[in-house]
Amino acid sequence: MWPRSGRWPTNWPPTSRPAGLRALAAFVALRPAADPAAVPLLAVAVRFHFRRAVEDDPRLFQGLAFVQLGASVRRKRTAPPRSRNSCRATWSGSKRGSAS
Repeated sequence: MWPRSGRWPTNWPPTSRPAGLRALAAFVALRPAADPAAVPLLAVAVRFHFRRAVEDDPRLFQGLAFVQLGASVRRKRTAPPRSRNSCRATWSGSKRGSAS
């Protein structure tokens, strides 16, 4: 039976996981030996293949770009207002109205 959260806690010992899923749980939890805090290898593989699919399919690329644009617009709408002079600092030291 699944826990209410829909995920098995990662700190459970393998013997307390449901029978038949121990090998799958071990595979999903695999991480690079050099860095145990790194992203699981399964997540890296999924990310790689998804990126390849987006590169190969123009419709998938356009749909993903549209979703990301919408998320960017929503973030800007909900962001706190910037101070009046905050934009000037981003323009490599040039001042308004000066001819270069």
